[in-house]
Amino acid sequence: MKDLGRVKSKTAFWVLTFFAVAAAGVALRELASNREAAKLFATGARATGRCEALSKRWFSYRFEASGKSFDAHNRPVPREPLQVGQPIEVRYDPADPSRNVSEFEKPAPGGAILLFGFAAAFFAGGLFLLRVGGIPTAYRR
Repeated sequence: MKDLGRVKSKTAFWVLTFFAVAAAGVALRELASNREAAKLFATGARATGRCEALSKRWFSYRFEASGKSFDAHNRPVPREPLQVGQPIEVRYDPADPSRNVSEFEKPAPGGAILLFGFAAAFFAGGLFLLRVGGIPTAYRR
């Protein structure tokens, strides 16, 4: 007879491994985004833009660089109050102004580390269930 506890443990292991890989992927994307933003804050050229659109979750802005106008859409709304038409400091790559960040997008330290912690916890939980989950209680040491 097949041990259903072991089968359930394997299924739980793979589900938790999936979430671990997903959390690690999001963490890597966050880490790359933070590095890009940090680089632009450190070495990018400055411009003053204006908030063009605002919703509860996103805002858009426009700025000028090298005589051309550039738009940035779907940026997360900052915690500070923001209004349409408000001036916004923008940092951009002079070689490619489409790579830009607003003053509100300064990277917060630790966001990616937290996500990597979740990934590790999911994977460790999966390993634990795989090792212990299918063993009948009477035989556990």
